[in-house]
Amino acid sequence: ATFEEAVALNPNDPGILMDYGEQLTFVGRAKEGVEIIERAYRLNPHYPYWYNNYVDPFYATGRYDVVVARLQRNGGPQDTWHDILVTMSLAQLGRQSEVATAKSSLLQRYPDFSLERALSDYGTIKDLPTLNHYMDGVRKAGLNDCATEAEMQKYPKMKHLAVCDARRAAGQPARAPG
Repeated sequence: ATFEEAVALNPNDPGILMDYGEQLTFVGRAKEGVEIIERAYRLNPHYPYWYNNYVDPFYATGRYDVVVARLQRNGGPQDTWHDILVTMSLAQLGRQSEVATAKSSLLQRYPDFSLERALSDYGTIKDLPTLNHYMDGVRKAGLNDCATEAEMQKYPKMKHLAVCDARRAAGQPARAPG
């Protein structure tokens, strides 16, 4: 609601549009997010480098090549979330030799990685189909989508995903077959 108000007050502010487009991903409106981000690029053709960091809507809509290309324009992933997005995108593209390198980089930054813990740290994805798509990318990369018992004990304040709690209750592993 706050972003919608900001866009209503200043519909041609590329910075607001970038933030709004990115956040739409997590509520199931990634296609609209892509359109808004593309509009921000048109409004500011001499955009700052940080625009290339807004790639979640592209991952969520299956435009994995855009994720990899834009984050590479900045010299590679700038933070852990970008490492996650590049690793998932490469896995979705089937570029397994590059997945191994990206996965290694991710695990150096985030040794106890699971998507469940990452979402606890970075913020959740409220839209279940979008969450499932992210979980699929993590599994294809050979990473845990849900936290292990050891991870949950090490990080007791970690927020849990309902889908992971259900899997744990059923005695299923932290990494579902991918």
